[in-house]
Amino acid sequence: MRTDKFGVSIVPMASEQFDLGFTEAPAINRTEPDLGEVREDALALIAAARTVSADAPWDAAKLRYNRLIFPHLVSWLPTDEAQQLCFAFEAEAQRIDELLAA
Repeated sequence: MRTDKFGVSIVPMASEQFDLGFTEAPAINRTEPDLGEVREDALALIAAARTVSADAPWDAAKLRYNRLIFPHLVSWLPTDEAQQLCFAFEAEAQRIDELLAA
């Protein structure tokens, strides 16, 4: 590192910076999920919601969480299918709401 006439270190300009050997990171290869798996997961969640009863209810937090994630989960599917699955899940979620209110 160079110093000026008073002995103070001079920081090199950008054009004088040392090459540290870093390269630009490669782009992340993002792939779409397997739609079959998405469909299976959505149907499994609906099936789990259908098994909820007064004897074995979901708690309010689990219901809120599943209501939050379900639309995001099915957003990978074709629009019509996603809407049908959301409708089926929401019907079960409303039934669970009634169980929780009782």
